[in-house]
Amino acid sequence: MDLRVLHDELTVDPLARGYAGMTDTQAAVSLNTVNRTQPRTTIGGNDLLAATTVADLTALTAAQRDVYIGMMQMASIDITVTNIRNILGTLFGAGTTTRTNLIALGSSTLAVSRAGELGLGTVTPGDVMQARGGGYK
Repeated sequence: MDLRVLHDELTVDPLARGYAGMTDTQAAVSLNTVNRTQPRTTIGGNDLLAATTVADLTALTAAQRDVYIGMMQMASIDITVTNIRNILGTLFGAGTTTRTNLIALGSSTLAVSRAGELGLGTVTPGDVMQARGGGYK
C-alpha cells in the first residue's frame, strides 16, 4: 500500500468524490467500488484463444501456429508493445475474424475501482486512517 498516493488522493480529491466529508470506512468503500474504466494494456492466453476462430488458426503456417500457440500459453501479454501488436497483425490478415476480434480486444476497457486505478489494491479503513494521519512519512 502506497500511503503517500492514498494521502494525495484523499487530500487533493482530483475527482471531487468528497473524501473530506467521509468517514474512513466510507472513503475506503468509495475507493474500492468498481466504477471506473481504463484501457486494457494486457491480455492473457485465454483471451487470445477466445478471439481465435478455428478457420483462421488452421490457415496459419506451422511456424505461425507455433508462435501463436506460444503466445496463448503466456499468462500476460503486454499489448501496448508495438512489436507484439505487429506480430499479431502479421499472423492474421486483414478481413479475418480473428484479426477483427483481436483489434476489438485490444481497444477494450476494463472496469476498475479508483484504488485499482491508482495501483493501491484494496484499501481498508485503517489504510485511510493512517494516510490521513500522516502515516506515510
